[in-house]
Amino acid sequence: MTAAHGGPLVDHIGRQRPPVRHRPVRPGAGFIGAGAEGPGRSIDGSYHSLRDIREALASGCTIASEEYQAARQIHGDATRAARVVLRADLAALEA
Repeated sequence: MTAAHGGPLVDHIGRQRPPVRHRPVRPGAGFIGAGAEGPGRSIDGSYHSLRDIREALASGCTIASEEYQAARQIHGDATRAARVVLRADLAALEA
């Protein structure tokens, strides 16, 4: 993947970033049941879905576009699921 000017993608301090892997998204995919895998996995899912939003915007999608709205919905679902997993993990520690 390259930047709009044709060069490699770089971060804000000039380091070259690795290419982003796109995962296929299934309708209804989420992180429900991620509790068995631990809170780290659900937090990672939320973070990666946030990167998908960023990539949608960087690719030229507008906030009103279907691609952005789908990425936003997936991120919201992943973040809510991560909260559930974290709350359950904290409750288990307190018990």
